[in-house]
Amino acid sequence: MGALALSPQLCLGLIHLVDALHMQASAAVLHDPDVRAYYQQLRGRDIAHNAALRQIAKPARRHPARLSQKP
Repeated sequence: MGALALSPQLCLGLIHLVDALHMQASAAVLHDPDVRAYYQQLRGRDIAHNAALRQIAKPARRHPARLSQKP
């Protein structure tokens, strides 16, 4: 099976999306105590900084306890 060919425009768009999610996760770590605690938990399990931010950027995995709470 061959590799999927992506257009340069799509690749650039994906890079911008990843950068935006990385920045959003970084801001959340700085300003949300729950996210900061989750980040520290990930780092305590020897997960690298960028990998921890990727986990934070995934909404379903970010706050499992919050997902069950009503706003």
